[in-house]
Amino acid sequence: MYIEFKNITKKFGKTEVLRDVNFSLEKGDIAGFQGRNGSGKTVLFKLLTGLLKPSGGEILIDNSPLGNDFLQNCGMIIETPGFIPHYSGYKNLKILDSVSPVQSGKEEIKRLMDMFELKSGNLAVSKYSLGMRQKLGIIQALLGNPEILILDEPINSLDTKTSEFVIRKLIEINAERQTTILIASHIGEDLAKICTRRFSLSDNTLIENG
Repeated sequence: MYIEFKNITKKFGKTEVLRDVNFSLEKGDIAGFQGRNGSGKTVLFKLLTGLLKPSGGEILIDNSPLGNDFLQNCGMIIETPGFIPHYSGYKNLKILDSVSPVQSGKEEIKRLMDMFELKSGNLAVSKYSLGMRQKLGIIQALLGNPEILILDEPINSLDTKTSEFVIRKLIEINAERQTTILIASHIGEDLAKICTRRFSLSDNTLIENG
């Protein structure tokens, strides 16, 4: 799935968050977006999904304007994933899958949980560690086998071992499915380990790093 931002600007009232943002991604790219908190990473992702509308410019998906639609065939973690705390991770995923336009089914849910080394037992999400919650959020985003995976700060605050594990799994998924992955982080070293394209957000503008 081809993605293109053409001269995208976003304002909230008189406050300009993004100015003349231009970039394009091909199917299978792993794109990293680095910037401090408040630099516009989350806003950029919300524009791509259709949760926000640009103040100017155009977003193209496979050369067709996104317009007033929501991005289709997309899995995402934007801000903190919400789960029912007294339900198990497996039960949470079953509920989310049941309301998805493309359902994965219980066997695929169990396969993904095994892949990310989460047990599909009765442990309540309220008892999950931060790393377990992040893994569960990524699994939720993978339900329905999306073509595009949008992950806002998926490995921040994780210990080194867990973040490297998550990075390995995302690389495996990209290689297996040619999933286009967009990752936001304020830690450049993490993005360097996984991304084939890297961008920086600063002073309301986006530049691609060589």
